[in-house]
Amino acid sequence: VRMECIAFGYPVPSYNWTRRGAPLPRGAVLSSYNRVLTIPKVKVEDQGEYICRPYNDRASVENSVWLTIQAHPNYTIPLEDKHADLRSDVTWTCEAFGIPDVTYHWFKNGRLLDNLTLTGEERDRYIIQDNVLKILRVEQRDA
Repeated sequence: VRMECIAFGYPVPSYNWTRRGAPLPRGAVLSSYNRVLTIPKVKVEDQGEYICRPYNDRASVENSVWLTIQAHPNYTIPLEDKHADLRSDVTWTCEAFGIPDVTYHWFKNGRLLDNLTLTGEERDRYIIQDNVLKILRVEQRDA
């Protein structure tokens, strides 16, 4: 991410970059007489309000920008294979982190599992609550 601050004045202003509530990210680079703030390999934790303050011996002003980071979903708890006895219950919990917030969809053999695609009997046995899938009274055809 590259942020640039430009101000005019006499004497020529100097520049100061800060971040509200936190230090500038580790590895942040200032260049062009501190007018440009570059954050290489930006991370989610670099999100926040960045403030540029041009100043000289006569005055100072400041302006800020919000840096918002989006992140692809990453599993925090990956799914694992399960072995179950017939007519027992099986529960899977899937957890992932992403920005914006992650939504979950469950599939069986490439088929979306939701209230529109499940048969009446499946709806009685397949309980889907966001990131949790519970299959009641497991049958051979559930494999």
